[in-house]
Amino acid sequence: MLADEAWASRPPRATGNETVVLYVSHHSADAELRNETILREACENAEDGTKFFAVDVRGVGESLPGTTRSDPLSYYGPDYFYTAYGNMLNRPYLGGKTFDILRVVQWLGDFGYRDIHLLAKGWGTVPATFAAMLAPQITKVTLKNAPTSYHDIATTKHYGWPVSIFPPGVLKSFDLPDCYQNLNAKGLTLIEPFGPTEEKVKDPTGEKL
Repeated sequence: MLADEAWASRPPRATGNETVVLYVSHHSADAELRNETILREACENAEDGTKFFAVDVRGVGESLPGTTRSDPLSYYGPDYFYTAYGNMLNRPYLGGKTFDILRVVQWLGDFGYRDIHLLAKGWGTVPATFAAMLAPQITKVTLKNAPTSYHDIATTKHYGWPVSIFPPGVLKSFDLPDCYQNLNAKGLTLIEPFGPTEEKVKDPTGEKL
């Protein structure tokens, strides 16, 4: 939680209808709270009394495991390791990451926060998308560098996204644009969406969005 004074444990209870901004990190909430422009803009544009929280879901930032010798962000690093085991056990890693966000939302609700603006970047946008679909307390969603679609990635020979963002068999049922359309009801904002290689997509004029 961002605050002007130190808080050793629990956040203050909501005293009214305060808005909460909950940030789901790309690689590290600690680093991105210092450097990410969308967070700075959110702070500058926030109404008085808005509370800011950030979370590293499992396998990211403060929760990054050291159980493989590979570079943590490499293709065969811990993200791949835990995703592979999760799939074999029929407990997808992405489901765990989504569950982490939902528990944080529940925890905030225990302190009276019911109006949550979910803000996410990069790798954090996919579990954030699913959490926003499931949690009524999330009333606004902003995603920066979210993948355009699973179809785009599946039809690209060399993609850049980590394997943990893919629910097994997802394209038999839905794709990310279906989720984005659903989240329009919660004021979804997509900022600089990324294509299969984790690069900004281009519009028909050839310009990067």
